[in-house]
Amino acid sequence: MFVKVSKTGDCHLYLPNAFSPNGDNINDGFAPISDCVFENYYFTIYDRWGKRLFEANDPTHLWNGTYQSTMLPVGVYSYQVVYQYFDESKNTKYGTVSLIR
Repeated sequence: MFVKVSKTGDCHLYLPNAFSPNGDNINDGFAPISDCVFENYYFTIYDRWGKRLFEANDPTHLWNGTYQSTMLPVGVYSYQVVYQYFDESKNTKYGTVSLIR
């Protein structure tokens, strides 16, 4: 299931509300999905205590549910995505994603 988070101009940003990094090649990674190309992009994942677990400047780099090569437990994790499309202002979105197996 995808949650539409933002619409700016003709561009949409989608963020799944759950993913299952269990090695079956179905929903094994988590990252924002857009129908437009990002001009600027910064994506971070945090645990419940605010510890940064993942960061990416490349929208093709997906979080696989690990931290320092260790699989993280099932749970809810927070994200922040800072993004900008060509000729538009910078946007920031916050939310949560459920890691399930």
